Amino acid sequence: MKEPLQAIEIRASRGLTTQQQRDVVLQLLSRRPAHTHELRSQGVSHPAARVMELRRAGYQIDSSRVATVDSDGFAHYGVALYSLIESPSPVIYQGPAAIIGAGYGSAGAYVTVPTSTMQ
Repeated sequence: MKEPLQAIEIRASRGLTTQQQRDVVLQLLSRRPAHTHELRSQGVSHPAARVMELRRAGYQIDSSRVATVDSDGFAHYGVALYSLIESPSPVIYQGPAAIIGAGYGSAGAYVTVPTSTMQ
């Protein structure tokens, strides 16, 4: 009975949430391009879905198709190779606004709010 418990424990320790998987994809792609097999070996269970989610979040990720050889020596053709081109820009409000906070030279906190929300 110990063997099944150990197998379950190993699988549980390998499981990553989808957010953790997206983080792994970004960490790898920020260093260099990575293909599907590399991402899966790092715990990303469905790389194409994670890349799609990151693209929807504003990341510019390019993909091309390559041939790879897996750890068993088998060739795979048409494997996706992903490259991070650009991270999303921060969202900046560009309408009329007022700065609310402490006076000039103080250590107060400042908040910029749209003037339409002020009364």
